Amino acid sequence: MKAPEIKHYINWLGRVEYRNINCSFTYDETSYAAIDRIFRLLHRLEPGAENTSWELCLRAERGTIEDFGSFEELRADGQVESFEEFETWWHSEFPEEAAWFHFAAGEDQEIGYRAVFLGHRHVLEVDSRKERAFPNDISKFTAWLEEAVRNAVQMVETGSYQELVERELPIWHRTGTILRRDLWRVFPQWKEEFFQDFSQQEVEEFLTLAVGHPLGNNKRLPSVTANEFYHFCALGYQAMGYTGTEKSEKEQYALHADGRDEGLSKLDGDSPEAFARWLKERPRTGHPWEVCRGGNSTHIDCIVHQDAHGYYLVVAGLAETRTIEAVRFFLALYRAGIPVCIRNAEELKARLTGAESIGIVPEGVFPAYCHDRFPGESIVDFMNLPRERQDELAKYCRWQPIPVPRMKKEGETP
Repeated sequence: MKAPEIKHYINWLGRVEYRNINCSFTYDETSYAAIDRIFRLLHRLEPGAENTSWELCLRAERGTIEDFGSFEELRADGQVESFEEFETWWHSEFPEEAAWFHFAAGEDQEIGYRAVFLGHRHVLEVDSRKERAFPNDISKFTAWLEEAVRNAVQMVETGSYQELVERELPIWHRTGTILRRDLWRVFPQWKEEFFQDFSQQEVEEFLTLAVGHPLGNNKRLPSVTANEFYHFCALGYQAMGYTGTEKSEKEQYALHADGRDEGLSKLDGDSPEAFARWLKERPRTGHPWEVCRGGNSTHIDCIVHQDAHGYYLVVAGLAETRTIEAVRFFLALYRAGIPVCIRNAEELKARLTGAESIGIVPEGVFPAYCHDRFPGESIVDFMNLPRERQDELAKYCRWQPIPVPRMKKEGETP
């Protein structure tokens, strides 16, 4: 089986909702037998840290352009217009003569559960707790997978696996780090886009105020009202160039914030007592501080804090795509004389000065929440290596060692 067909199986089987308790997707008996043999092969290797998992790098031939697809069919479907376009597509998907697939497998023998991941997608599952339904014939795929795992285990046994993988594994399948300044050196347009309409003078102002002079205890507000909070937000919205600044400050908050305000909008807007009571008793089931909507890690917060000295604000926005907005929000509040600090000031300083270390994760791994791949390092931003200018980028990358499986020692349970 060639790499394009393997990728087809990954895309198909990777869409199956195995984790859904109602999933009844099952395979042919030949495939179940192949999966059994695959796990017997894996048991010859030392398992991972949890003693129930294994990882390997599997290799497959790219094949010919005919293995990639039919030009005539793709042209008839409107996906390509010329053979040159078809050939370019083929080379973009499979740039090397050989393709590599990250393989991971795990099992829980106590409950009779097995899972197989290929290309960082969950492609196979065996769960003895579920009834089997109409079988899907994937025997061609599992036959290739068994052969590939067998070849890899044999190479581990002969000692040739590590040398092959270190020599041939493409860098887009590796894990490492790169300094942001080096990334910008290779892609200067990315730096221009990042600092678009944000001057070096503003950068220096932020570094001085947010990092050089942290918030002191003497900088507090004696009280806060809901309307004052809306005013704080409106200052930020104006600094960021948001639309709707002609609206009332409360309406601007409603326009740009998350919306789940835990009853904030129903308070007497001019009552410090009402806000103080709400701040203490709010249900904490919503997102009242998410003043600029976004995803779990891509929104901006403006949080009202209270301590023994009074009230102050904390701006938070660590996503690379929201950095300049968060900094502008902070500066607007600071310039207005409002007691404010910004969360992760040191990390933002490193980003703005190019000293930030960015985590590179393998192709197929979504570049978010990948902190566990960088133990002992303070990495807050992640990326997949772009295919463009990779040789130049590689000169600046610091790669982690490629994990090398080991054979079980004599006397260990196979």
